[in-house]
Amino acid sequence: MLDVSEMLEYDEYLIERYRVQLTEFVNSGWALNGPWMRAAITNRRLILLPEVSDYNCDPTTIPLTEIRKIWNVGLGRKDGVMLALKSGERLHMFVDWNQGQKLMRATREMMSVRPVFHPKYLL
Repeated sequence: MLDVSEMLEYDEYLIERYRVQLTEFVNSGWALNGPWMRAAITNRRLILLPEVSDYNCDPTTIPLTEIRKIWNVGLGRKDGVMLALKSGERLHMFVDWNQGQKLMRATREMMSVRPVFHPKYLL
């Protein structure tokens, strides 16, 4: 099973981890679209990894610069978040253990931080 720490790039660090499940609205309510996943917020991106290695899917990464907005929402009787991406897509996710508010705050905080540029001069 792939670990988030193996995916980190140079100068990238893990902020927080969550357990999420993608969902979408259908006629009868919120439908489950797949397995529970591990969501990791780093200082640069949101990484979604399958929680169980039985599911053959690659990790999904969303750069924080591509997230337009994030909201904490109630999805039926469950806690969740909605991501609005700059591409126009919207992702809805259930968040385990009522951690939606915390996931939203961590993502917003990281979206507001601008990367510091330190030019390296050869002397």
